[in-house]
Amino acid sequence: MVRVQEEEHIFKILEVKTFRIFLYVDIKFIFFFKKQKITIPQFNARGGYYISDHWVISAGWDHMKYQTTDGAEVTISGTIESSASYTYAGTYDNEPITMNHDNLVRMEHSDGLNLLQFNLERHDLLWANKKEKIAFESILGAGINFPMPRTNAKIFGTPNDDRPHFTGTGFSVFAGLKFFFFKHFFLQGQGQTGFLTLPGIVITPKGGSERASQKIFYGQVLIVAGYCFRLY
Repeated sequence: MVRVQEEEHIFKILEVKTFRIFLYVDIKFIFFFKKQKITIPQFNARGGYYISDHWVISAGWDHMKYQTTDGAEVTISGTIESSASYTYAGTYDNEPITMNHDNLVRMEHSDGLNLLQFNLERHDLLWANKKEKIAFESILGAGINFPMPRTNAKIFGTPNDDRPHFTGTGFSVFAGLKFFFFKHFFLQGQGQTGFLTLPGIVITPKGGSERASQKIFYGQVLIVAGYCFRLY
């Protein structure tokens, strides 16, 4: 078993809600355990519906990315047959090994650990001036996630079938504060944490049955600037 603990990134998001449309840029700093890395901006999308003045249901498409590090010292357990790799054939029990992308394992979701998300959100007005040109709003919410990654992997030098595929489930909780100014513009800060389990990552060529599994705890800090207007 090879375990990698890393990464990532930045996003741009379009969020659409019934009665209001929010357009904003969302900067997310992703902390996988103790390491952090910022990569190329990505586009996200979200749509939602206000079922009341306070409650919103939403669906969205989120994007994360990470990859194994060539040359990293990791641990491995299990048996490798000589027919699979003469170089690494043997039985391992939580033993150290050096990651080799060409001959051992290369595993990455740099094309996207994409998440189909469904959230329930609570929005509460904390304060507004008489003309409602300045206001503060709190946000609390939780959601379920369905990872649909496009996996790029090589096992003993053999590339996988890299077509997108559903591969697990997850959940997240979040809280934030939104500041409206000039009535329609806003700044938003939000913290989010979540857990993903991916038991069915495709690591073999088309037709292969072998799968990899991974569990990820993550945290996000979002800084958002945008514009809000009513549809009618």
